[in-house]
Amino acid sequence: SAPLSAPVDTGAIDRQWPAPHRATRSDKGKPRESLTLSKSEIERLRSCPQRYYFEYEQGRRPASESSESAEWGLYVHRALEMFFFHLLGQYVMPVANGLDAALAALDRVGTDHAGRAYGPPSDPYARAMLRAVTRGYVATWGPGDASAFDVLSVENRYELPALRPDDKPRRGFSVDGVIDLTVRNREDSRVWIVDHKTTQSDFERETRTGEKAYFIGAELDAQAIGYVDVAARQGLNPAGFMWDLIKRPGLARVEKVERGESAEGFEGRMVETIAANPVRYFARYPITFEPWQIWRARLDVIASGEEILWRRRSGMWPQNRDACGKFGSTCPWMPVCTGRESATDDRLFPLKKKTEKEGER
Repeated sequence: SAPLSAPVDTGAIDRQWPAPHRATRSDKGKPRESLTLSKSEIERLRSCPQRYYFEYEQGRRPASESSESAEWGLYVHRALEMFFFHLLGQYVMPVANGLDAALAALDRVGTDHAGRAYGPPSDPYARAMLRAVTRGYVATWGPGDASAFDVLSVENRYELPALRPDDKPRRGFSVDGVIDLTVRNREDSRVWIVDHKTTQSDFERETRTGEKAYFIGAELDAQAIGYVDVAARQGLNPAGFMWDLIKRPGLARVEKVERGESAEGFEGRMVETIAANPVRYFARYPITFEPWQIWRARLDVIASGEEILWRRRSGMWPQNRDACGKFGSTCPWMPVCTGRESATDDRLFPLKKKTEKEGER
């Protein structure tokens, strides 16, 4: 047999498939294909190639897929964006002004960078919860952040060539994304890349060995490594990455609306609940990376791009059975994979907008 170091002959794999299963090469006689890769795109490819094909090659999205959690996270991001914008550089303003701007952002009507319209929550109790969490966040972190950090950038969007470990670009491949926040510690001048992350998980839970269970494996997170790499390429010389976690309340009894309770009363009660136990709702977790981790992450991005090009040429987008019920919910593409529905049904699986990328942040 061939040694482990021998290159993989993907052509040999291709030839095992009968001709009817193979798509015509999409790049034959054409210029080199280009790809712009994001974290969510790479994660979808790794999770299930067939779902990736439906969502990124065909440009479809499931109409039935619940977006409640994603929408909640977007509201929080917009609020925190406005808060930290008020601490940005020459525009530094009192923390109270930032809080007012953050709360106003929850009621704003507008269009995001992908052309999607948004407005305030239609449910007054959902709005009250968002306001309570925003007020709790600013009370927990605001004064300390204003005194300890210089805010260097807020919502830094980028698109850069994908680099190899030797700093040479892989022609035709780019990476894009959004860095939520970049700050410099005034005491030691170290720069940190901060990412706001909303979750319903209990990130304060510890294992038997005393480790925070939520953060096990955080050092392998491709997004975190990629953001640090991008910041370094932009000349910021970051010390590392910091998760800025915000828990979405709603699971505990105390976090539910009581019978006859007004939205204003619910907000006030939730502000008190969060203030009494802020570590349940907010946490920060710094991570530093070695150069070899950044090099490996670069290779992972390029490998994902090469895999996409190979799958386009071969027409092979297999299902991953392990992803069908991941996180306790059924994949919304199950009716297509089981042959009950068609992926081209515009009613069930409408086309994404031209500029829309799934949950890009």
